[in-house]
Amino acid sequence: SNFWILSLGEFWGRLSFFGTLILLVLYTHKELHLTDALSFSIYGVFISLSFALPLLGGVIADKYLGYRNAMLFGLLLLVAGNLFLSNSHLWSFYLGLAFINVGTGLYKPTCTAIVGHLYSGTNTQREQAYSIFYVLMNVGATLGPLIYAAVVEAWGWHAGFIVSAIGLTCVALVFIVFFDQSKI
Repeated sequence: SNFWILSLGEFWGRLSFFGTLILLVLYTHKELHLTDALSFSIYGVFISLSFALPLLGGVIADKYLGYRNAMLFGLLLLVAGNLFLSNSHLWSFYLGLAFINVGTGLYKPTCTAIVGHLYSGTNTQREQAYSIFYVLMNVGATLGPLIYAAVVEAWGWHAGFIVSAIGLTCVALVFIVFFDQSKI
């Protein structure tokens, strides 16, 4: 059903985001050889924008792109951003972070808003849906750092970003193929 597509998509989105987030400072320090001060500054700017841009992304989805287009465009930016991060060049790293910030800004509020539209008739169903949705989101956020640490330990830094790109591509494909667009 549409609800499970969105919930599992958000699960993977949070798993990917927090998995990438946990790698960020270590990756910039050990792989890109940036100073601690610069690594922590990049982390601070990245996390700040990740939580601020969904406000703008929600407005863009509501007024200009529509929910479906904003969600797909956000997913594509997230995939591209992770692919850029998997490259060891500094320019690619910064471009990847920018794509992830903008992609998160479009994807996160849109996915949550669509859940609300699925259950706009009854408050009880909407409350139950959001409860399950947020549980899956938090499980993804909790598992992300653990899974990504294991992936990086086993296959290297770039594997963590590639895992994100593959998972987010699957989320986009499932959304395109199986989501009933008439519901939004």
